[in-house]
Amino acid sequence: MKRRRTVPPFLLIISLFVAAAVLYGAVRYSAVLQERTYAQRELVLTRALDRAVTNCYALEGSYPPDIAYLETHYGLSYDRDSFYIDYRPIASNLRPDYNVIPLKEGKER
Repeated sequence: MKRRRTVPPFLLIISLFVAAAVLYGAVRYSAVLQERTYAQRELVLTRALDRAVTNCYALEGSYPPDIAYLETHYGLSYDRDSFYIDYRPIASNLRPDYNVIPLKEGKER
């Protein structure tokens, strides 16, 4: 009859510790990756907004009156659940003041 080998308790504890460390590292890396992705999305939206405003002025000779105009005529689209665009037109011949404001705070950002 064959004897079953048992795993020494300290090896079991070490194995569980290593598995927990690997899991923690994976979760932490995922959070960092998500934060970088969110920052990249914000940068892409800011550049798209700059480009749409500039194109509008170059093609029409005046700056857009609001964001809806850019969405309709220049194809600007963005995730309204993640970002808010604070858009303040000054005059048709002066570049508007605008900012992309992230809406997600804390760990999600």
